[in-house]
Amino acid sequence: MLESVMRLAHVCLSRLALAALALSVTACATSTSQPPKGDAPVIATCPTQCPQGTVCDVLSRECVCDPPTCIGCCDSSQQCQPGAAAEVCGRRGAACVNCASVGGTCLGGTCTGCTPNCQGRQCGSDGCGGSCGNCTGNTECSPMGTCLQKPDCVGKCPGAPDGIGGTCATNNCRGCCEGTQCKAGSEDSACGFDGAQCGNCTSGASSCGSGTCNAGKCEGSTKPDGTACSGGKCFGGACCGGCYDGQACRPGSAKAQCGVNGDTCKDCDDNNPCTTDSCTSSGCANTAVSGTVSCSGGVCIGANCCTGCVKGTSCNSGNTASACGKAGGQCTDCTTDPCKTGTCTAQGSCSFTNKTDGTTCPGGTCQGGICQTGNCSSTCSGCCEGTVCRLGTSDTLCGSGGMQCQQCQTGKTCQSQSCQTACNATTCAGGCCSGSTCRQPSTQTSFACGNTGSACIVCPIGTFCMNAQCVNCDAVNCPMGCCSGAGDCVPYADQSDTYCGTNAGSCTSCSGGTCSAGVCN
Repeated sequence: MLESVMRLAHVCLSRLALAALALSVTACATSTSQPPKGDAPVIATCPTQCPQGTVCDVLSRECVCDPPTCIGCCDSSQQCQPGAAAEVCGRRGAACVNCASVGGTCLGGTCTGCTPNCQGRQCGSDGCGGSCGNCTGNTECSPMGTCLQKPDCVGKCPGAPDGIGGTCATNNCRGCCEGTQCKAGSEDSACGFDGAQCGNCTSGASSCGSGTCNAGKCEGSTKPDGTACSGGKCFGGACCGGCYDGQACRPGSAKAQCGVNGDTCKDCDDNNPCTTDSCTSSGCANTAVSGTVSCSGGVCIGANCCTGCVKGTSCNSGNTASACGKAGGQCTDCTTDPCKTGTCTAQGSCSFTNKTDGTTCPGGTCQGGICQTGNCSSTCSGCCEGTVCRLGTSDTLCGSGGMQCQQCQTGKTCQSQSCQTACNATTCAGGCCSGSTCRQPSTQTSFACGNTGSACIVCPIGTFCMNAQCVNCDAVNCPMGCCSGAGDCVPYADQSDTYCGTNAGSCTSCSGGTCSAGVCN
């Protein structure tokens, strides 16, 4: 819908506007003017007379749907349709609606079974093939259904006022540009075509020869291309003060065609995400971006991509103990603990090893990687952090019996006041975790069942644990055993004279007999 609105915003130029572009044809009609001399391209309008309900788009030079005059609806190809078919239904220039896609039909340009909705809308589709209204004058319909003033850049050069408080970014001048002013391009002193910088074909100011303008090109006695002239270089008999792209003199103000003094046009895009590229009056400018900007594998620091770590406003390699990190994160100092030796891993994280017990630290000596500044009470049932007794149950302060607290290494957790290998999805993939203990399927019971390293669970009543899953006690899961009153399967090997049965039947007592293979004898 947005594409339709934007394309329909272009209107045919009047005879007066076309005259300003030095054209003698009527908009939307077949061009009847004689082709110009020389090899300059012909500036044409629409190739044929536009049908009823369409208008000539001077930018694409094609006939497009004109909502104010289209009796039916405008389809996705910007053609005015009758609007009576189920697949293209609509009226009064609204966007065509496919009624068939919702199981409806088209009646009088409206989808049957559809409720039009124009609440809060001035224009655009009502959702059922109709229109909430059409914008008039120099306005266009926004996606929200409101009429907004549209920029007027038809026939203008880059930098020219767009009529709504801004400037035109694209070059839509069919003649030549003199600064931001679009000229016809047919004058001897202002000669050019297709938005190129106007050239002066006469001698004097241009100093490129004595000639005349013919079809946007200078003809006559001219100096060789590249000869210096006032403010630039000669090309095609005209003095180029912008840049030359190999075919024509360009204004030199576009980012993709930037240059001055008749030099070769340059593309200012340096493909660096950490610079802002622009074309200035003196040429290309590539300035460092400001703020936090991401780049491949890091963040921008100045005009460079920092894939190490950032310390203050500087980028560091990120592989040293004093400045450790990667991907543009903040640097970490791994050397601040007096009782631990810190190194930086390839992953950009700190790795610590305890210094030798007895190593001097501020106010004491190192014991177990902790700076001991006094004696911990012998009554401490946890562990000692310096002179402070800790519970000894956390991963960073783990221990018992008044010993020095330990920081559990990666992959271990503090369980029962000692660092033990952690039970998780990696270390216990096929079983379940009872605290830090991994219970594989062979050791699981109905009171501790599970897999994928999750916490063991108690199976619900009526189920038992088999292959690390709680299952029903039935003939499928317990063919060679009996079901206890709690729902557990009692296999032959575990049966007794009081728990005997087969084929998932209820376990029974043999009443003085003996049980063998699920049968009382």
